[in-house]
Amino acid sequence: MTLTVTRFSTGSVVKTAQTAADGFYSVGPLSQGAALNLSASKQEYTLLPPGASWPSGLAPGASQDFEARGPLPPGVTPGDPNAPPTAWSSSFNGPSNDVDTASRVAADNAGNVYVTGASNNTPGETADKDIVTVKYGPDGTLLWERACGTLGKWDGDNRLVMDGAGNVYVAMQSQTGADFDFTTVKYMPDGTRPWVHRLAGFSNDLVSDIALDGGGYLYLTGRSTVANQATDFLTMKLAAVASPNSPPTVSMTSPNEGSIFTVPASVTLTADAFDGDGTISVVGFYADTTLNGSPSREWIGEVTTPPYIIEFPNGAAGDYAITAVAIDDRGASTTSAPVHVTFIDSTAPADVV
Repeated sequence: MTLTVTRFSTGSVVKTAQTAADGFYSVGPLSQGAALNLSASKQEYTLLPPGASWPSGLAPGASQDFEARGPLPPGVTPGDPNAPPTAWSSSFNGPSNDVDTASRVAADNAGNVYVTGASNNTPGETADKDIVTVKYGPDGTLLWERACGTLGKWDGDNRLVMDGAGNVYVAMQSQTGADFDFTTVKYMPDGTRPWVHRLAGFSNDLVSDIALDGGGYLYLTGRSTVANQATDFLTMKLAAVASPNSPPTVSMTSPNEGSIFTVPASVTLTADAFDGDGTISVVGFYADTTLNGSPSREWIGEVTTPPYIIEFPNGAAGDYAITAVAIDDRGASTTSAPVHVTFIDSTAPADVV
């Protein structure tokens, strides 16, 4: 753990960082250059050695490591030392300072994060609820928040999907009178709401999922109750609401065309992939050859993040066509031109002349 002096004065602020027991250690008032002593504020927490002391003190902004042991504070669970650190966390408190719940999250190519959920309009009144969608920047800064609903009515069970341009589509069930409708809202990257679509089907229409295809069409599905009796599942398609998805580009960059290897061999395969209106989800590698006179395709493996590099361990002699297949975040795929390589067996008997 690390002790950092953030300012000097009576009752100076001292901060412990990267410790599950943060706040369970205390120091007295500090002055620059004076001796600094750190002690456990609870008996079950101990310092190694028994106390931490720096006779010359610490300068503003300086840090000093120390070791502490003890049970975790209430509500703190031990972390996996191999797990990635938390980059940021942010909470949202609605205008009524009451119940706020998140239901869906998505991120765009720039690292912005969109969260949609519901917020009570009236404290303690769950029947008066609006849909709330918020956008956070890559560092967790709240960029905007938007509410959608009818005062005094229940709006919730929302779903979220994004297109490649960073527009967000939120589907919800929205109350009108005593019934519920499929309602879809579009938010642009700056938070502007260009339209709201409402489907008033039968007595109750409850949305359960939303999807966006490569052509920019939205699909909603859920259930619809006819006169509060029979319940059917209902699916609807909205006309193109997003620009069509362009497929990614992909090319093999290694090995070179016509390369020859001696088996057994492990060959490094490398591909370049790019998606101009979205992101690359995965690049898969394949080897096509002929076995016993019949075409055969071998799946080598896949890579989900650049650089797109994988090893091809091969122990069988023959001619191979190596290809890479790139799939983008909206499901479009492209197959690279093949690279032809040959594996030879050095132990094979020489031809008799």
